[in-house]
Amino acid sequence: MPVLRPTKLRRLPIVQEPRVRLCRHYIDLTERETKVLAMLAGDLDAIEIADRIGGRPDTVRATVFTLREKTGARTWTQIVDTACRTGLLIPPTATLIRPFPEEVLEAVQLLAQGFSHQQIANYQGIRSRTACTRLSTVRSRTRVRHNPAAVYLLHGVPNLLDSTRPPCPTCTREGAS
Repeated sequence: MPVLRPTKLRRLPIVQEPRVRLCRHYIDLTERETKVLAMLAGDLDAIEIADRIGGRPDTVRATVFTLREKTGARTWTQIVDTACRTGLLIPPTATLIRPFPEEVLEAVQLLAQGFSHQQIANYQGIRSRTACTRLSTVRSRTRVRHNPAAVYLLHGVPNLLDSTRPPCPTCTREGAS
């Protein structure tokens, strides 16, 4: 049996349900999916989420898989990015004390679009370890442990993640996007 880490009570993001995408396609989330989404953005991992909702980590992962399908996302981070863009998650307004270097900001934008560490490294022409270090810098400066929570918080900074636009799965299937 895995050892459970103690969890600090964190203030979870505000989730509004249901919402409409900018393209007017409806995102219909269950109560469990809404809770899991908020906890992903609240910097909790699958074990901690399972502990909070009284389930198993496998159930949480299955719920996240369903969220991926509904949002058209490839990664947990992209789920949070899509939820912020569609208004499901409402991040707190924030400002950066020190701006991120351009290459770090580009890595975060790619991460929000659903790129893996290796894909970011290939895109930027760097080693995978360097891409991980750049993303670690972001997590450190936002004081979170997981990338979805960092992207959630960075959505509160005006004009920071504006260049990413997750495609709508309905539009993609219909060939409109």
